[in-house]
Amino acid sequence: MIDVVVNNTYHAYHSVVVAPSSRRSTCRLPSKPSDDWMRPEFADGNWAQGAAGFGTEDEGVIPQTPWTSDDIWMRARFDLNKLPSGGRLYVYHDQEMEVFVNGLLAGKETDWAHEYKVVKSFSTDDPNKSLLHLGKNVIALHVHHAGDGRHFADATMIGLTFPNSK
Repeated sequence: MIDVVVNNTYHAYHSVVVAPSSRRSTCRLPSKPSDDWMRPEFADGNWAQGAAGFGTEDEGVIPQTPWTSDDIWMRARFDLNKLPSGGRLYVYHDQEMEVFVNGLLAGKETDWAHEYKVVKSFSTDDPNKSLLHLGKNVIALHVHHAGDGRHFADATMIGLTFPNSK
């Protein structure tokens, strides 16, 4: 249970991590995949697999799978048997990134973020909720980091449901 106060009104939420960053993801590096790599139906069976996050040590994170090339393309699949009423997509990236949910662009940045940063929020009143659907879903993340230095890439989505909402 997460307690939140918004506009002096108390709300109790149940937090549901719909795409935990500790999951196993498929990844491709360093060569660019075909242009449809972010689509849910894309066949990534020949991609390497590893535990997220990918990279080298960075501020406040310890990578689970090494990544040191200029580019990485990552895909994480997750199933939903219930849609959250709202949530946030977080990405930690060094440097440029673009992130897709079910093939639709959800965020793009040309700089780095040395923390998990919200790149997309959604709610039941927001048409962006259509990014998620019942059953199979895919988060696809491309991060470009030219040259040496720290590398890190990860994405996670946290869905929030309202208990006993009417």
